[in-house]
Amino acid sequence: MKHKTKKIKYKKDRIRILKARGIDYLEIDGAETAQVLSQVAQAITREEAIVTRDLHNIFPFWKEGWPMVQLDNAYAILAEDIDIHYQATLDKLLEIYGR
Repeated sequence: MKHKTKKIKYKKDRIRILKARGIDYLEIDGAETAQVLSQVAQAITREEAIVTRDLHNIFPFWKEGWPMVQLDNAYAILAEDIDIHYQATLDKLLEIYGR
């Protein structure tokens, strides 16, 4: 008999399940970074890469109404932050379930 893994569909369920195992999901999920990345993608496709109100001052080199300068630097910062959150998640899982 094959073991089927049920996909955890809702974030609140992931938070509850991980909390029961001693993992603070909100501390390690990287939600803010993901939201910024989403806003950047949206501004690129819908606003012709102009900095929107939501993205104003996210990076010191971005000002509302101006083109997204140094996009490669912004992406590098976001990618590093995503990697930090991903590594924190893996570290916590290894801490709980062993190596």
